Amino acid sequence: MTLLCEVMNPRESGAFIAANSKDVSILMENIEPAAQQIYDSMKKKHYSKAKWKEWPLHPKVLSPETVDWIFVVDTLNFSFWLPGEKKFQLEYHNIIYEDYEALCAGINRAIEEGIHITTPSFYKNISLETIKHVFRSCNGTELPLLEERTNNLRQAGEILSSTYNNSFSNFLLKCDQDVTKVIEMVTKNFPSYRDIGIFEDRKVSFYKRVQILIADIWACFEGETFGKFKNIEKITMFADYRVPQALLAYGVISYSENLMRLLQNGDTLNMHSREEMEIRGCSIHVVELLRRSISNIIQHEKSFTAKILDINAVMVDFYLWDFATQNPEKVNEFPEHRTRSTFY
Repeated sequence: MTLLCEVMNPRESGAFIAANSKDVSILMENIEPAAQQIYDSMKKKHYSKAKWKEWPLHPKVLSPETVDWIFVVDTLNFSFWLPGEKKFQLEYHNIIYEDYEALCAGINRAIEEGIHITTPSFYKNISLETIKHVFRSCNGTELPLLEERTNNLRQAGEILSSTYNNSFSNFLLKCDQDVTKVIEMVTKNFPSYRDIGIFEDRKVSFYKRVQILIADIWACFEGETFGKFKNIEKITMFADYRVPQALLAYGVISYSENLMRLLQNGDTLNMHSREEMEIRGCSIHVVELLRRSISNIIQHEKSFTAKILDINAVMVDFYLWDFATQNPEKVNEFPEHRTRSTFY
C-alpha cells in the first residue's frame, strides 16, 4: 500500500486512529453521561483558564520573560517517569515536588541562583553539567533523558538567539495569533516538537508539546496580548500518560485484554507503536466528543457564567489532567501506559 505523504492534523489523526483501532475502544454510550459529570464538576469549581496561574510554581507576571519561561518549560516537559515506584523529586523553598512540578521548581530555583536558564543566548550553549545542576534532586534520582533535554535547549536557543532577537515572544509575534501557524512554525524550526507517526500507512500527528505550549501561553495571559489566538479552538487535547487514565476512569474508553495485560505487567510501549498511537489517538478523539457534548449542554443551559462558554479541548484536557492527579484513588486502578519519549 502506498504511503500517503500529507500529515493529518491531530484532530484528523485522532478520528482516523479511532476508526481503525484494534486494542482501544471508545464507549459511545458513556460519552454524554461523562460529559455531564465533567461539566457539573467544572461548573462547581468555576473552572476557567484563570486556573493556570493559580498553580504556585507558574509565573504571575505577564511579560515577554514569562513567554520565554513557558517555552523553556514546555521544551523540557516530557518523560518524567522512573522504573518502579520511585519518583523524580526536587526540593524548592522547603517543599518537595515531583515530575512536572519538579521541572517548574528547578527552573525557578535556577533563576533565583542567577542561572539564565530562560534566555536563549545562554541556553544555546548550555552544558549537560549545568542541566544536571539545575535539576539536581533531593532523593538520589535523576531526571531521565538529560542529554536529550540539553540538546533540545541548544537547538532552540540557537534559532531564537540568531533569528528572533533572543526571545520566543518575538517568534510568537510572527505567527499572526494563528494556532495553525504557530504549530507549523514551531515544528519546522524546532525538531523536538515534531511528534509524527505512521498508522495504517498514513502520517498522523499528535503534537502534544507544541499544543500545550500554545495552551499554556493562552491560559497564562487569559487570552490577551501574547495569549490572544483567533482560533484556539483548533487545538486538541494533549496526548500523554495521565489523561488516558482519567478517560478510563470515566468509562469512555476501554482497552483490550491483551493491552490491559501488557500494561498491568509493567511492559513499556515503544514510541509510535500501534498500541501507543491507539491510546493517544483515541484519547484525542474521545476528548473531542466530550467537548462537543459539553458544548451542547452549555447551549441548553443559559444560567451559567460566561467563563465556561469558551469551552474547548484545552479546558477539557486541563480538567482531566487535574482530575487524574488529584484523585489517585479513582484512577490508579487503571494502568498508566509507559513510553520513553521526548514527545510527552
